[in-house]
Amino acid sequence: MQALHRPLAGRPAEAAERQLLPAPAVWLPIALLAFAARLLPTLHGGGFGGIDDYDDGVYFAGAQALVAGRLPYRDFVLLHPPGILLVLGPLAALARVVSDHRAFELARLAFMALGSLNAVLTAAVARRSRLGGPVAAVVAGILYAVWPPAIEAESTPMLEPLNTLGLLVALLLLYRRRPRAHEERLAGAALGAAAAVKVWGVVPLVVVLAWELVVHRPRAAGRVGLGAASTLTVLCLPFFVAAPGAMYRMVVIDQLERGEVNAEVLDRLSGILGVSRLTGGARPPGWLLVAAVAVVCALVVAGALMDRAWLVTALLAAVVAVLLEAPAFFDHYAALAAAPLLILAGAGSAALAARAVRHLRVRSPVLAGGRIPVVALAITLAPVTVFACIVVGLHRGRGFPGARLSQAAASSRCVTADSPAALIQMDLLSRDLERHCRLWIDVTGLTYDTAAERFPNGVPLPRRSNRQWQQALTGYLFSGDATILVLGDGDGLAPDTARTIDQLPVLVRDSGYTLWRVPPDRPGRQH
Repeated sequence: MQALHRPLAGRPAEAAERQLLPAPAVWLPIALLAFAARLLPTLHGGGFGGIDDYDDGVYFAGAQALVAGRLPYRDFVLLHPPGILLVLGPLAALARVVSDHRAFELARLAFMALGSLNAVLTAAVARRSRLGGPVAAVVAGILYAVWPPAIEAESTPMLEPLNTLGLLVALLLLYRRRPRAHEERLAGAALGAAAAVKVWGVVPLVVVLAWELVVHRPRAAGRVGLGAASTLTVLCLPFFVAAPGAMYRMVVIDQLERGEVNAEVLDRLSGILGVSRLTGGARPPGWLLVAAVAVVCALVVAGALMDRAWLVTALLAAVVAVLLEAPAFFDHYAALAAAPLLILAGAGSAALAARAVRHLRVRSPVLAGGRIPVVALAITLAPVTVFACIVVGLHRGRGFPGARLSQAAASSRCVTADSPAALIQMDLLSRDLERHCRLWIDVTGLTYDTAAERFPNGVPLPRRSNRQWQQALTGYLFSGDATILVLGDGDGLAPDTARTIDQLPVLVRDSGYTLWRVPPDRPGRQH
């Protein structure tokens, strides 16, 4: 069983491929392709100054609040471990120097670069395939570069890219090689750091620990576990000590008790296979889309069976099970499965290409010579073409007139919003923090925590019917001198709540956004 950890002996064909595809000629193009695939949809959409996802604003605003001395769980709602705030902390600190929105733009660029790194690491792990290592690396790296779920998560600050990074670093240190003791501890630290960003990161950690035990390496499992436990303790314990009950409630209980969102299995599977974002990009013919998905699935199966990539297969199975069974599912969640899925696809393409070349050698030795890279790339032509077309047409986010809205709010001491991204793009979040304004970091997150209401059968009450939520939201929005709404239907405003807000005096309307003035006599106003 220990042979599974040793690199395979070199073969003539493999040596030829290594000369044909030297590493520097592989990594840089993959990195550049991945960065461009993450940059273009943002430029085609709302741009760096636009409003994209809700969560990215929450994480960056939370990092700014942490830099300003406010602690998650104790001082504001955060439904995840604190790792994302620590990662974004240095960039958030720049907001005091370069402005909120410029620091946020740098954070978006940094996560696009992180996506490029993940693409290269995916290729590096796929290179460990048993047949055609460089070929597997190229195929896996290119597929990851244009894979829609990865692009969805890696175009702005989100949790999933950091989970992917931790997993890939661990695989690079452990997979099909004999690691040293300190490398096993580092692999555990990488997996522990991933779990400190999103609790689902515990699942790959458990799979890796189980794998080490299966291959009869209990000491290695102990070192991996020690590295993970040490990292989790260092990153999470200070916040737990500051607010143990609140942290456990938000990170564990609130997540487990969330109502089902996007629960259809077929919808989740389409997201995992990268075809749920077609409304935002070029829609290929149905038959071509089916062919692309079928090819990817065939490559994954080939990678699992022909390459005998059992550890990566187990990781993929575990992550997919979590994605299918989790209470909520959003498109960017599917990025968690991207790396193991495409590592297997790369290995499968190399294995199928090698088998095709062996068949050619029997039928026509002249045609077979040196054809493994060509055959492998031909096999993956359909999915790469389809997903590249989707990416070219993707539009992320929508424009936001931050400068004009900020100018209209210049005389307002405190400004509130249902999305912290609006305050960031208006360069008001740092100002609100300095002035000790009332600031909700995760506004809608309150509906999973203290403002959660349920039917008698335990099912969460919709926001529109949740009177506690309606009162809490208006109490917060009316606590400043001005307020703006971004989420729209996502807030779940009841009709009377919407009418109350619409009756406020208007400071400015621009591009579909309205900044309202909150009269001084409104209940809840800070003075």
